[in-house]
Amino acid sequence: MAVIAGVFQREGSPVEADWLARVADALARFGPRLDQWRHGPVGFLCRSAPSIATGLDDCGLVRCAGDEVVLFHGFLHARDELTDAVKAGPAASERTDAELFGLAWDLWKDEAFERVLGEFSAVAWDSGRRRLLASCSAGMPPPLCYWVGRDSAVVATVPRGVLAWSGRPRRLNDEHLGACLAGDLSDVSGTCWQDVSSLPPGETLSVTPATHRVRRWHVLTELDGGSRRTASPADWAEATWAVLRRAVGSAARTEKPAIMLSGGLDSAAVALAMLDLLAERPDAAPLLSVTLRPTPEWDEAAYPGALTDEWPLVRALAKTQPRLDARFAHAIETKWDRGLERRFDLAEAPPVRYWNIEFTRRCRQIAREEDRHVLLNGGAGNATFSFDGWRRLAELLRTGRALALWEETRANPRRFLNEALVPLLPALFQRAVARRHQRKVGWRGWGDRSALHPALARHLAPAANERRRTGAMPRSVREMQWVMANGFAPRSCELRSAELASQVVWGVASRMPMSDRRFVEWCMSLPSAQYMENGVTRLLAKRMLRGRVPVEMLSDPRRGVQDGDWHLRLTPDIPAIREEIAEWRRDPAVAERLDLGRLERVLATWPEWASWRRRHDHDWLLARNLTETVAMGRFIRWAEQA
Repeated sequence: MAVIAGVFQREGSPVEADWLARVADALARFGPRLDQWRHGPVGFLCRSAPSIATGLDDCGLVRCAGDEVVLFHGFLHARDELTDAVKAGPAASERTDAELFGLAWDLWKDEAFERVLGEFSAVAWDSGRRRLLASCSAGMPPPLCYWVGRDSAVVATVPRGVLAWSGRPRRLNDEHLGACLAGDLSDVSGTCWQDVSSLPPGETLSVTPATHRVRRWHVLTELDGGSRRTASPADWAEATWAVLRRAVGSAARTEKPAIMLSGGLDSAAVALAMLDLLAERPDAAPLLSVTLRPTPEWDEAAYPGALTDEWPLVRALAKTQPRLDARFAHAIETKWDRGLERRFDLAEAPPVRYWNIEFTRRCRQIAREEDRHVLLNGGAGNATFSFDGWRRLAELLRTGRALALWEETRANPRRFLNEALVPLLPALFQRAVARRHQRKVGWRGWGDRSALHPALARHLAPAANERRRTGAMPRSVREMQWVMANGFAPRSCELRSAELASQVVWGVASRMPMSDRRFVEWCMSLPSAQYMENGVTRLLAKRMLRGRVPVEMLSDPRRGVQDGDWHLRLTPDIPAIREEIAEWRRDPAVAERLDLGRLERVLATWPEWASWRRRHDHDWLLARNLTETVAMGRFIRWAEQA
């Protein structure tokens, strides 16, 4: 789709054209269209591909009042409200998102980063104060990497743009790389490259000739429903539905979206909200939905009690919605490692959460074949309207409401320990409970679910343990929702870079309406009793969707497992993976970072699925993440060779 970059000579010398051209050349793989600007010590540029003219992922360089310029990459929510606020005039509908953000910058300066709603990254030159400012919105904005040296500073969408300017060698950051391999994505400010940092969502970087700092502005606040607390449960549900419809409309921005549809409530709510909006446009195309089914030969008994084939529930929903064009496909039709080298080249980031890549890839493929450029999903639903509400028990215990606590826990006494008592314990006791749980499921230590080399794991473990010690369990519904919302709207550079690479490859933008800041803050302002009461969890979601979805979707207690057939799909590739790992033994870059002996032992005893049922030891976890581990080894080789 597009990338942006900006440089600032802190000592005041002018930006040379050939140096800026070097950055532009490094980003040439993202598209031939180039827009650039130089003025004294500052230079900006953006690269894009004109063939993908959806108007949805807007990238632009906008010249503002005076000598000020802004770079914008992403898309806006609430365009109408912003248009009125900045007095964009009668031609506002023809303005791009970048131009609207430029007007917001003229009006609010650096406050525009916080006041403008959307999912975007922006860079601005404040000529009056001689500052370079860069900021990422809340939610899941495009990535933004940076490096600040004594004489200069550079920001760019991908590390390649940063390293091209700074002249630093391309060297892997083993600490961050090892944490990614072990599934620890808590270091949201780091990247897998030395001397390159990442700007997380909700933070702003400010660079002056003498100083630089990063400030986090998107923080948990005491949101409250205020006078609306007297509303009836039905009123709360309808009001939440209205906020959701607005969020879905802002995310779709087209009359021809598609959606990744599962049998759960979250994606069903997004689909129904989109159908409501399309009903206002009788000439609009039907809503295309894509649902993945397990491989036909797969044994469903492998995951007892889980919703492994969501086809019956989606089919029941489609029968009630004539404008829902439901498609079903098998993930085995795509290979897990297809296009991996190109993904590395575009994202420059290690593959994380890669075990479900076939699902998202197949959905994008079908969407592109049907000329759909936006793919909606139900991500962040569990943190917002469909939150289960169990952490309300800690609120009841902390406030001494013993009778209400008894009413909520008598049907499930085990929840009292996990959801009420443990979150209120001192951090020392919380860590003791966590260690006991890890021993119970068979984990031997940090990074045990991965093939991280033991020597590297021992080196990285102190930093990982320190990060764990600094955190505490959420003590209320609002705090739990905040933690989950940050998890579903990924803050790490790796996940955001992977999304950027997928958009470039497929020409399809993934949208998560429930990460809309307005919707997240609305759901966090609701009284906790709206999520759980009298032992009934996910209460708000059930009230919202009652009468809108089939009864079986509301009553099915199973949790969806969208890749339950991973073992069956991966088994034919095991011989080739064995040969590849044997070749890695001759490559020190991989052999010093991955525990190849452990990988070979797991592959040598690769069993039939039946013998692995209900296993959750460390070998099972490693096998479960085998595609991610193999992809990580390939990334290391690619990075070292590059």
